Amino acid sequence: MSSGVATPRITLPPASSEYGTSGKWLVAGSVMIGTFLSVMDATVVNVAMPHMMGGFGQDLLTITWVSTAYSIAEIIMITMAAWWTMLLGRKQLFLLSMFLFIVGSVLAGTSKTFGQLIFYRVLQGIGGGSLMPCSQAIARETFHRSRDRSGGRRLAGRQLWLAVGLLHQRSVLCGGNPDGERVRA
Repeated sequence: MSSGVATPRITLPPASSEYGTSGKWLVAGSVMIGTFLSVMDATVVNVAMPHMMGGFGQDLLTITWVSTAYSIAEIIMITMAAWWTMLLGRKQLFLLSMFLFIVGSVLAGTSKTFGQLIFYRVLQGIGGGSLMPCSQAIARETFHRSRDRSGGRRLAGRQLWLAVGLLHQRSVLCGGNPDGERVRA
């Protein structure tokens, strides 16, 4: 009994990969840049919030929507990344996400009103949301053979430590210090 719905199949590339040894690490570096940009963006915005409060004439409760709008759009896209991958393909989704993220970043940096800034941050979050899942999937696909798996594991470990390091840096920049005490300005 068939329901009439075609189920897409995800296949890995053949054992003789199209990438050479150095090409694999070029792919790995490229996808890590996307992950780094997506994670770093939240830190940059939180540090710049006091300046945005003055520039847009908004109070703290309102200006936090700059960060919240990005986070909501990013979370929605993270959960939909597998569906978009089946629809567009990993490489196309990664490139489209990177394009949307960069365009959203440029537009957010040049926005004149608070409404524009929120809209552009949502656009940026839509692009940034699928960068991390696509990066992990592309790294897994690139290092799919058994002897190359250690490279993929190292890449995943580096991305994990990058995220942990940025979270630590974010807490220090937002008023904390490594000892856990609050720093008053």
